[in-house]
Amino acid sequence: MRAAVQEQVDRPLVVKDVPMPQPGRRDALLRVEACGVCHTDLHLTDGFFRPLGIDVFPIIPGHEVVGVVEEVGADVTHVKRGDRVGAYFFWTCGLCFVDAAPLFCGGVTMYGGFKSAGLRADQRVAILGIGGLGHLGIQIAKAMGAEVIAITSEGKEEWARDLGADQVITRNGDVGQQLLDLGGADVILTTTVEPKDISSVMRGLRIRGSFVITGMTADPLSIMPAGFAFAQHRIIGSIIGTRQDQAELLDLAIRNDIRPVTEVYPLADVNMVHDRLRQKKVRLRAVQKPS
Repeated sequence: MRAAVQEQVDRPLVVKDVPMPQPGRRDALLRVEACGVCHTDLHLTDGFFRPLGIDVFPIIPGHEVVGVVEEVGADVTHVKRGDRVGAYFFWTCGLCFVDAAPLFCGGVTMYGGFKSAGLRADQRVAILGIGGLGHLGIQIAKAMGAEVIAITSEGKEEWARDLGADQVITRNGDVGQQLLDLGGADVILTTTVEPKDISSVMRGLRIRGSFVITGMTADPLSIMPAGFAFAQHRIIGSIIGTRQDQAELLDLAIRNDIRPVTEVYPLADVNMVHDRLRQKKVRLRAVQKPS
């Protein structure tokens, strides 16, 4: 089969023939129809996770995978040949392949973060960074019944409202003060890696509020422990949801027409796609197809 292979860290991917995997007794073999390209793929290929002991080269990256079951092991009973499934957890989702792929990482990262924060329908959530993750976050939070404040760069205000944001703050000043002026938020979820904005927006968190960090940055953040203690705030790290979260998200997406904004590319363009993602030129989720 053809695959894009990262032979070693910080090298271009090579599209080549690799051996067809053979499913074990509890495995399913999936024929990939589409695979989303996530910024975590860049972290992996750049060696970002090596300090954590994750050094798995050569590797075929890609973890937002959807397709059709080709073969199942002897002990597999929950899926069968011909089922449309997603790679994180096998579930017939009812979405087209390109729409479904980004939900298996980006989407469930947002949903899992909201669930960890205990977001309720009577609460207000502020989302810092309306890009590949945040544009899904707006739609998901609205589908969960929350009021949504989008904090985004200049020029994206109307687009954020079109996605469902009730109010929009422009990232051209003190975003924390702007959020306070609007009355603050019960949950703040940040997708950005900009320490200055992350530290600033914390000031807009309401009493007993939850601050969810999904953007991966190695830069330190400073907080005032006394302020967090007296306000009973929580800081939550979240990069992915559970399998149950994934099932709930797919159901939510079908019932509320949650759809990612995607760019679609053939497998042969994998290095170009990674370059576009690295240069922040992808709007908003890239998806690759085998042909």
